[in-house]
Amino acid sequence: MTSLSEIAKCDVCQKQPFKYRCPCCSKQTCSLTCVKQHKNDTGCSGVRNKTAFVAVEDFSDLNLLSDYRLLEDTARVTDKCKRDPLLKHYKSRSVSETLPIQTGN
Repeated sequence: MTSLSEIAKCDVCQKQPFKYRCPCCSKQTCSLTCVKQHKNDTGCSGVRNKTAFVAVEDFSDLNLLSDYRLLEDTARVTDKCKRDPLLKHYKSRSVSETLPIQTGN
């Protein structure tokens, strides 16, 4: 049986065993209070970087699923832009049509 001293402690309070891991920086915390303190002290957003490099040795099924979801989200956004009538209108106009014609003085 493992003792409390063998279990990793919270990186913020150093009192309780950690329960949570920050998706952004992997800081280990034990409670919502410590999570908020961590974000306040470090300025960490807590949002995982979806485009971070992952070495081949560390690549797992979760990384593959994450990459697939990122590609799906990108496809969804581009498809939405293609369907938006306002964006189609601006897209169809050429640059020369949108720039004012300057005459010499």
